[in-house]
Amino acid sequence: MIRLMFAMVFLLCLSISAFCEGLVDSGEQFLGITQASLSWGDYDRDGDLDLAVCGMEKSGQPVTKIYKNEPGSVTFQEDITQKITGVSYGKISWNDYNNDGRLDLSVAGYNADRQPVSKVYQNVDGILIEDTTQHPPIRYGSIAWTDSNKDEEKDSYCMAGCDETTDWKPYTRIYRKTKEGEFIEDPQTLISTYYGSLAWGDYDGDGDLDLIIGGWLPDGAIIKAYINDNGRFVEDTRQKLTPVFHSSMAFGDYDGDGSLDLIIAGQNMSGSRTTTLYKNETGTFTVDTTQDLPGVIFCCVNWIDYDNDGDIDLALAGENATGTPILKLYNNEQVPSIPIHRLAIVAKNVPQGEQIALTTDDTLSLEAKGYDEAGNFVRNVSVQWGIQGDIGVLSGRRSPMVTFDPRKPGTGSIIAKDGKGHSAQLDNIMVATGAIHHLMVTNEDNNPVHHVSLVAGDMLSLSAAGYDADNNSLGQVQANWEINGDIGTMSSQAGTQATFKAVRIGTGSIMVADAENHRGCTGIIAVNSGSLAYLSIASIQTQVVEEKFEVQIIACDALSNPILDQFGPVTLFDSAGAMGSVTLMFENGVAIGSVSIPSVVSGIIILAQTNGKEGKSNAFSVIGGQVSGGMYKDVEESQKISMSGVPIKAYRVLANNELALKGTTSTNADGDYAIDGLPRGTYTIAILPPANYQPMMATKIAKVSTTPGFKGAPPLASKLMGVNFVLIPLYEDLNAMVVYPNPLLLAQGQTVFTFGQLPDHFICIKIYNIAGELVYEKGHIIGRPLTWDAVNNDNTRVASGIYFFLIEDENTGQQRKGKIAVVR
Repeated sequence: MIRLMFAMVFLLCLSISAFCEGLVDSGEQFLGITQASLSWGDYDRDGDLDLAVCGMEKSGQPVTKIYKNEPGSVTFQEDITQKITGVSYGKISWNDYNNDGRLDLSVAGYNADRQPVSKVYQNVDGILIEDTTQHPPIRYGSIAWTDSNKDEEKDSYCMAGCDETTDWKPYTRIYRKTKEGEFIEDPQTLISTYYGSLAWGDYDGDGDLDLIIGGWLPDGAIIKAYINDNGRFVEDTRQKLTPVFHSSMAFGDYDGDGSLDLIIAGQNMSGSRTTTLYKNETGTFTVDTTQDLPGVIFCCVNWIDYDNDGDIDLALAGENATGTPILKLYNNEQVPSIPIHRLAIVAKNVPQGEQIALTTDDTLSLEAKGYDEAGNFVRNVSVQWGIQGDIGVLSGRRSPMVTFDPRKPGTGSIIAKDGKGHSAQLDNIMVATGAIHHLMVTNEDNNPVHHVSLVAGDMLSLSAAGYDADNNSLGQVQANWEINGDIGTMSSQAGTQATFKAVRIGTGSIMVADAENHRGCTGIIAVNSGSLAYLSIASIQTQVVEEKFEVQIIACDALSNPILDQFGPVTLFDSAGAMGSVTLMFENGVAIGSVSIPSVVSGIIILAQTNGKEGKSNAFSVIGGQVSGGMYKDVEESQKISMSGVPIKAYRVLANNELALKGTTSTNADGDYAIDGLPRGTYTIAILPPANYQPMMATKIAKVSTTPGFKGAPPLASKLMGVNFVLIPLYEDLNAMVVYPNPLLLAQGQTVFTFGQLPDHFICIKIYNIAGELVYEKGHIIGRPLTWDAVNNDNTRVASGIYFFLIEDENTGQQRKGKIAVVR
């Protein structure tokens, strides 16, 4: 009998020694707050749980603060780099709302202007940046998220509160996430309260989440518990909980017996401020009278293992009995400390010893479990986690539980060490690439195309490649190609590969999209002008002033883009040397110079450039101070038209609807002749005999293609007598359209933009300013060039600046867009 009593006393002493004092003030110093809300989460991903708080400080100002829990540090440090809106009477919560593996922050409450706000801050590498999406504010209420379908994503939440949409009547609503990602309201009816709180927790241990709601109604405080019966909430009348308001509540197994206990703080009906701990005794809550905690209102309580010792600790904030705002942490020193003999890593939903095969789209929940010498499970153990092999990342470094996020294909292992000589290892974790998540445009080296600088005429070979969510390549995929910006052409509109040809000066990008609408885009592609291909006279001043007239010359690459770089010099003189020469410097493809001439002169203007390129004007004359002719772009030998012995009637020759040459009354035309004054393109030239011409000679048709050339073809000579050139452009679309001059220099006498090389259709032009406002609109008369004289629809000269044009072929619907500049 004595031995039995001794054994009983020994076991009792052992039991008492295994439990310490319970919840003990940690001594951590925080800014005291009332009207408080707290949330814990490892937002900086260093393995320790950090603290986010919001509420009202003693001065009455709303505040929101982030306290970092640094590894190895004995105190929390405020993260002063975060700029979060201060709120009171609100709620704060960590939650990965965009599923990128980083905890984001949601804040709702009243700001310093007493206006209701609800904001979400996205976690971008540890910096919290406000998401400008509008979120509905919550007033005088509570919100709690949960994972209702156990897929490790927060997919349901319960809201209790009031707002103007319900005439300030209280409501409680449950929202569930659909497969499409939308939240819809659950139609169940629950108790609705003001100034209350709610909490999710499986307190009856049946595997689904139950709900407790408490707060204030016009006839007093109220609290109710609901059991989750396969998604239907049924009131649990067994629970005898003291109703409080201005309250907070939280579930947590603080005594380590495997069932969820409950803490509730707030003001009871007698006016006392209370904080009550309820022990869960086989599904029924009873008050734990051994704990002495300060009573608070306007409060927040939650359980969290902030010190990573394997048990849950208590955080408590609010206004205490003396009216002082407080924020305290209590260490849990109550869980029994049975020695650990063996450590094991357990993967959720994976049988022990089974090969673990994942893709980069998966996640894996891991727990470090401790066992005694007999092999019995004791408790989850806080361990230091690590990975062997570059296959992914862990959500924390030291804690009892972590989530493994596979990032790269390969094989590796996960290791856990408790620092007391125990370790465990999970071997041969195989990771494969996930499903296609997005596309990228890659170059010949299979590298993504970022910023690229090209010159007109360059070619760029591209591929459409698929990637998973972690940017692992899945190889080439079928995709549709599109150019953003009028900078070039694609060799194909669809396929795994395509070649981009840089054509026009500007910036843009190339986009791809597959049949499932996965998309990708290059970085900025800048197209610059190519090397000098030809020179052309853009305009000649028609009036001689002080024996001088002005000539404007443009320099272009092989694709008719103006040369944007400054270069030169170019010497200007006539073929007979009758004019004095002048040296010009080109800038942005344009050079302007004044040429001294005698009072009467005729001939051609020759442009000689140092690299051997040259251009000529057509025949011009200066008689009585008036300059005639001079518009010319040189032509190849193949572009000459041979006519011999063809009696034709006198007509004038039109080039782009401008008088280029004027015929005489001679009855025939002999010799070889160049076609002058035409922009690049293909034309039909019809030589028409007079109506009374009898010989068997039909209309002669010759097709020529005007391309830049510098072979010194002679100008149109006086032998050309009375030829009627009917010029019919053969442009079938807007791809060859050119605009000149650009920029339009009003101060230098330029007054009109010309849009040339248009198809023989009805064309419409619209001009917009940089604000997107329509400035000018005009239709194109078929057979003439399209022009804009830099005025608006009210015939008022527009201001200097950048303008945007939209050219549309009304026959085909094709459009061309671009930029032009007006300089006054």
